[in-house]
Formats: sequence, C-alpha cells, structure tokens
Amino acid sequence: VNQVTPEQEAKFALKSVLPTEFMSNAFVVDIGSGNTKLSWIDNNGSTKGIDTYGAKYYVENIEDALVSKEVALKSKQIPADRTKYCFIIGGIPFELAKQVRKDKE
Repeated sequence: VNQVTPEQEAKFALKSVLPTEFMSNAFVVDIGSGNTKLSWIDNNGSTKGIDTYGAKYYVENIEDALVSKEVALKSKQIPADRTKYCFIIGGIPFELAKQVRKDKE
C-alpha cells in the first residue's frame, strides 16, 4: 500500500476522469467524506491539485460559513479559463445520483 497526499489523490482523480479534449477548459472535483480534491491542468501542462473540507465536515462541528469561505478561496486558485466545465466524482455524488438514477445510466 502506498500512501498518497490529498494533492496527489487530486491529480490521480484528474488523470482518471478528465477527457483529453477538456484539458484546457475544465477541472475535476472529487467529493469525499473526509476531504474534497480540486484538480486541473495548468497552462504549462502540469497537473495541479488542492484539497479542502469533505462532505462530512459537520461531524467535526465546523461551521458552514467557514467551509464555504475556504472552498471559495481555494477554488479561486483554479484559472478562470479552466472553469467552463466541471467533472464531479466521488462517493457522495454517487450516493446522491442513486436517488434519481434509473438502471445503469
């Protein structure tokens, strides 16, 4: 087993999800219960990854306003030209999708 940092995990998520044709105008969000990872390809072709609070931040009694402020600040690191599209992955979106999904769509 190899341990990875949240930043490395964000980069792996991007590589596994982002289609090549979206590398110049999209980013990836991996929403987990413990943390959420944001990743994108910068103008030099390097993969960038950052993390912030996960979906279960409330378990640690962290206020919504604090989480909202940090997520807004961290997301500003994503270049504006990479925010046209967002690919969202993770266990939490999967659970939300199960509520409305039909068959294997």
